[in-house]
Amino acid sequence: MQLNLADYGKTLATRQLASKLRGDLLSQTGNDVILDLAGVLAVSHSFADELVGELAEAAIDPGAGFEIHVLNASDEVLAVIERACELRGASRALKIPHAA
Repeated sequence: MQLNLADYGKTLATRQLASKLRGDLLSQTGNDVILDLAGVLAVSHSFADELVGELAEAAIDPGAGFEIHVLNASDEVLAVIERACELRGASRALKIPHAA
């Protein structure tokens, strides 16, 4: 499932929104999660932790059956996301394409 996060705002900052989005994504088990951050200017650590950190923690479970792909994130947004996953010991769950 692909989620275009800019549809929810240019600055994403609440655990409540992140929790809702995570629940929606997890209800579609077995599908890779694609988070498109084009147009998102900033995310709070709490948003990144609740959405991506928790998803990454779930994805590293051998039976999870999905990967998390992060697309079009600015360096600043990507740093927050990577840190949230790092603090949960789940950085290896992120798939981030690198510019050529």
